[in-house]
Amino acid sequence: MMHATRAEDQALAEIWMAHFGAPMPIYGVPSITKRVLREHGVDVDAQLNAKLKRTEKTAA
Repeated sequence: MMHATRAEDQALAEIWMAHFGAPMPIYGVPSITKRVLREHGVDVDAQLNAKLKRTEKTAA
């Protein structure tokens, strides 16, 4: 099982909120979160990559 980084969890939580309009119910297990989002038609990889790259740029 792969554990999420804090930045990845935050990005997934934002994607989840935008799609479902509710807080993400599980943190620290990105594989489950990604699977649920994909099952609901979300291009989670593209959105996650965009959010993580944006976070890296602002942190530098």
